[in-house]
Amino acid sequence: MQLQNLLLNQYIGMLPARYWKRVKQPYFYTVDFLPATGAATTNVALSVNSDSDFAWFATTRTVYLVDNTTVVPAPYHTVTMMDAGSGRQFMSAPVHLENLAGSAQYPYQFYKPILLGGGSTVTVSVTALAAGNTNIRLVLHGLKLFQMEE
Repeated sequence: MQLQNLLLNQYIGMLPARYWKRVKQPYFYTVDFLPATGAATTNVALSVNSDSDFAWFATTRTVYLVDNTTVVPAPYHTVTMMDAGSGRQFMSAPVHLENLAGSAQYPYQFYKPILLGGGSTVTVSVTALAAGNTNIRLVLHGLKLFQMEE
């Protein structure tokens, strides 16, 4: 069995029992900051599709200068995230982007999935701590959890 499938099965086992028999589909939500303006905060609202809940397992990021060709290997940004509907904060203070979102080769994986209800909205704020504009794409990796059973 491929390593990716083993990791996915591990996460499925961590879901609450009510999700075990649901139809599951790998899914990726993207949050784009085009651009994240230097020395300012940019806010983006991510809407979770109403057709299913979402189990969020990992986060990756890609950061480029605004020319979209020059990679920024160690971006100097902080991030805050909040479930806008419930008011649930995902961190107690802004977190450096490097501590929240890994690269495609080394995604930041949660020890336990974060569950987001269908139709919910997650507010993501990025603050650039240095001058200069960058384009940031965050990707939330996970599973859609549909109401119907397998």
